[in-house]
Amino acid sequence: MQGWGTSSTSTSGPPSVNLLSTQAPTLSHPLHPPSNPLPQSATTPHPAPPCKKEKKPDAPLPPTYVNKTGFKSVVPPGSKKSFVICLGDDPSDIAKWREERRKKWPSRENVAEKLKAGIVPSANKPMSSDNRRTCNYFLKNGKCSKGDTCTFKHDQEAHDNYKRVGEKREKDRADQLETFGEVRRSEERSD
Repeated sequence: MQGWGTSSTSTSGPPSVNLLSTQAPTLSHPLHPPSNPLPQSATTPHPAPPCKKEKKPDAPLPPTYVNKTGFKSVVPPGSKKSFVICLGDDPSDIAKWREERRKKWPSRENVAEKLKAGIVPSANKPMSSDNRRTCNYFLKNGKCSKGDTCTFKHDQEAHDNYKRVGEKREKDRADQLETFGEVRRSEERSD
């Protein structure tokens, strides 16, 4: 049976192709006659397409603008916004709202009055809660760089216990290594 090559003595498989050759490789196969790999249109130069594009006129905005969330906005983009939704369009309503806001704003006098009345908890007290986790930095080092502002619990007893357990663990490990060394030495002597 004849394969890829022209002679019956060739091995099966694809033919070798010389990549440095300027001619296209020719394959002789009974079902696939040789053809030019490049069509005639590829060898002839094409005219350059026009580069200029016509500008389309901008479409006018619809009367109701739809923002990114999909809700229709009363105020189209680019126009002056007002407090119509919250307060109304009346300037006296806006001034009244601003005055109430200024009264509630945390000024030094307001904060001092609230501290005297005991309404605001003292900022100097550290937050204390038993359901908080222990700070890992404090547990391992005995101190935390955040100090009282740290949200985790700084328990000195837990730190001392951690150190005690660590020292005990190191001692047990040293004992294990020592006994392992003695067992190994005794095995070497018996051999």
